[in-house]
Amino acid sequence: MKNLYIIFALFVIALFWACSDDDSDSKGAPVVDYVRSCDPAEAEIHLTSALLGNKIAIVGNNLGSVNKVYFNDVQAKLTPVFVTDNSIIVEVPTDLPTDKQDLITLYSSNGTSCNYSFVTVVPGPTIKSMDCEFVADGDIAYINGTYLTNYETDPLKVIFTGDAEGEVVECTLERVAVKVPAGAQPGPVTVTSAYGTATSVFNFRDNRTEYVIMDFDNIRRPIAPLTDRWSNGWHRGENDQNGGERIGTNGITGQYLILKGNVNVDGDAVNVSEWDFCFDAWPFTSTAPDLLDAKNINNLALKFEAKVVGEWTGGALQTIFTSVANASYSWVDPDANHPNELWKWDAWGADPYPRTMWAPWADNGGSYSTDGKWITVTIPMSECKYGMFGKVVGPKPAGNYAGMTLFVNRYHSGSGKSCYLQLYIDNIRVVPNK
Repeated sequence: MKNLYIIFALFVIALFWACSDDDSDSKGAPVVDYVRSCDPAEAEIHLTSALLGNKIAIVGNNLGSVNKVYFNDVQAKLTPVFVTDNSIIVEVPTDLPTDKQDLITLYSSNGTSCNYSFVTVVPGPTIKSMDCEFVADGDIAYINGTYLTNYETDPLKVIFTGDAEGEVVECTLERVAVKVPAGAQPGPVTVTSAYGTATSVFNFRDNRTEYVIMDFDNIRRPIAPLTDRWSNGWHRGENDQNGGERIGTNGITGQYLILKGNVNVDGDAVNVSEWDFCFDAWPFTSTAPDLLDAKNINNLALKFEAKVVGEWTGGALQTIFTSVANASYSWVDPDANHPNELWKWDAWGADPYPRTMWAPWADNGGSYSTDGKWITVTIPMSECKYGMFGKVVGPKPAGNYAGMTLFVNRYHSGSGKSCYLQLYIDNIRVVPNK
């Protein structure tokens, strides 16, 4: 490595000696003959473009008096020792241009200047997420990503499945607000900038039956011969003591699950009514398949839409997946303790079922609300690994994902403060995230 630094230093010195007869300021306008790499192995290659952050050598005449260099409309930082009458070594700025001109502009202290055609290569856009993946036509969707450039001469385009182009309302490099067009269909979203195109891994309004577990309207997995309720187990949501199912209506996509009641925090312990804060979707038969491809678990994410009414300050939404033997009650000894319940509470045995934990208040100053909005929650399935007390116990291999239970209990990093929690959930799914 030391030898490389010596070679580079000698190359720079040689470049200056070869190109400069007089380092004094020139009275003529600067002239650029070509641009080349500062890598000695590529010194003879003339460049027409360079990536952000790359170091280049501008070679020409009358360059000694140059005191400003712009790449498009972004000024580069000049080091005087690297400015001679015949060459300038400079780093392409990492800030993005607001006006894409594909020019290098040199300004001299004597008031002259010159332009040189040169492309600043900006990475293409990426799509990371959408605040909410279920947005109605005409409403505003928020897409998060990187390099979401939106030039007046080359505006950002957002295309929904169905070849429906949205109207960009606001845009920064990392976030775009777009009005969902009429005719937008379920599927990926594509963005195209001046520098490239990106397509989302997620599906807008995801309705893929191979991934959606429960949408509380049309899709229910595991399939059960029950037509009067969405749950298949002991618990069906908020205040279910009398057998009434607690499903809300007129939500983001119709019906949704309600978990609501008092969350009482005592130290790290959380006390709730499991009838208010639990929902079971157990398999109905002993041959029910897994709800997801466990062999590919590191490339999957648990997703759902959520709405938090009021302030959530304690406890966590836990999600466990269990095998047919440990989740269903239809063929288990009716007098026995049901394994799903035992593993859910970590109360018995040394092999608790792993779970995901969602406690957004913990990363939000101790309190969290969605301010009346629905959001999309994404939890990598690689995080389905905690026991109730925070010990890493998973994930489990294939054959352990035929049933699902959601419930509120403690959080592994401290359980927060007591609160009255109103949590609405819809469109539960496990989908590819890569």
